Amino acid sequence: MTQNTPPSQVIYPANVSRLRKAWIYTTRDAIESSPVVAGGIVYIGSKDHTLYALEARTGTLLWGYTAGGAIYSTPAFADDVIYVGSFDATLSALEARTGALLWGFTTGNAIDSSPTVADGVVYVGSTDHTLYACDADTGDRLWSYTTGGGIQSSPAVAAGIVYVGSWDHTLYALDASTGARVWSYTTRDRISSSPAVANGVVYIGSQDHRLYALDASTGEKLWSSETGKIIRSSPSVANGIVYIGSHHGTLHAIDAQTGSERWSYRTVIGCGAIRLAEGSSLHQQWLMESSMSARTTIVCMPLMSRLARNCGTTSPGTVSLPRRL
Repeated sequence: MTQNTPPSQVIYPANVSRLRKAWIYTTRDAIESSPVVAGGIVYIGSKDHTLYALEARTGTLLWGYTAGGAIYSTPAFADDVIYVGSFDATLSALEARTGALLWGFTTGNAIDSSPTVADGVVYVGSTDHTLYACDADTGDRLWSYTTGGGIQSSPAVAAGIVYVGSWDHTLYALDASTGARVWSYTTRDRISSSPAVANGVVYIGSQDHRLYALDASTGEKLWSSETGKIIRSSPSVANGIVYIGSHHGTLHAIDAQTGSERWSYRTVIGCGAIRLAEGSSLHQQWLMESSMSARTTIVCMPLMSRLARNCGTTSPGTVSLPRRL
């Protein structure tokens, strides 16, 4: 949502009941990736080895790119290019409109981390213990930094520093240009969570049950908050509150300055992440993931009443991917 987003395109308690299913799209295996929306297209990876590009309004398949392994990574969009990692150890750069492969970069093991693009550089972690920085145009490696464990965490870039967690229990802050370590902070268990940076503070969850707030420049611990269960979820920060989920199905709202819990909510089932590109026409839509046997369906629900009327009460059919794209 932006400052000028019309109220009719914002989801809030009073209009949630008006959400209606617009379309669904079923892949051939489960979805661990989160959708990214840009330029009227939804991009999503699947464990069936395929990255899908779907027309945002209708769910029509525009193209599919088949990688050499399952795609857990959430794609990143920048300058009409889609970047995504896969379990065949490859970071791929694809033309966003056609799915044509521009380049591929091979790491030493599966990529579970999601890439981040900043200032012409793609940053991605690998389970080979290494964070890589590649030229966004060519895929050439600019630098790499090896940690003591696999990297499932997705990097965050702010003020010339790359932040990423590792299974060696440590959050690293690296110079974005050179890969030199600026500082590191070690928790008491693995870090699968991806860092969030806001107002000079880095927030990160750890499987030691805690959410940490660290000074972004020095790595000094400002506070930590105990959730009672391991944290694999990644924090989100808005309006002075840090939101994070824990492994016992609870969403926690933590005061960003003090670390005190404002409230918590126990869920029944988990939910996937949603990313909407700034200025995207999908600000008025709600994307959800729901597991269906061995396959996963993407459901798109419009918020605007006009779209809801167009959808009516008829449930859209499930579109199955052809055997060959």
